[in-house]
Amino acid sequence: NGGNSHTLGQKSGQETHTLASNEMPEHNHTLHGTNDTANQGTPSGNLSPQMPSTVGNVYSNSNSPLDANFNSASISNVGGGQAHENMQPYIALNFCIALQGLFPSRN
Repeated sequence: NGGNSHTLGQKSGQETHTLASNEMPEHNHTLHGTNDTANQGTPSGNLSPQMPSTVGNVYSNSNSPLDANFNSASISNVGGGQAHENMQPYIALNFCIALQGLFPSRN
């Protein structure tokens, strides 16, 4: 038993879990944008421009001051009460061990 309420080999936990608001630390995100031309393909350290310039470049590494914050409604709660997977990676293995004779046959 190990001093807890579970017996050895007993299943427990959840395969999926739906987060409740009290499980999330309170925080917010702000989006910043610029009117400069898009010239980057990754969001890291870059801003959202007014319009993408070419295919693949949808962010700007502008050094100009931020033109404005996006509307606070630009980011909202998502998920709609849907659960996320909560299982650790796993793999099923099957071992076949010959206890007598030679397997597989060597001829």
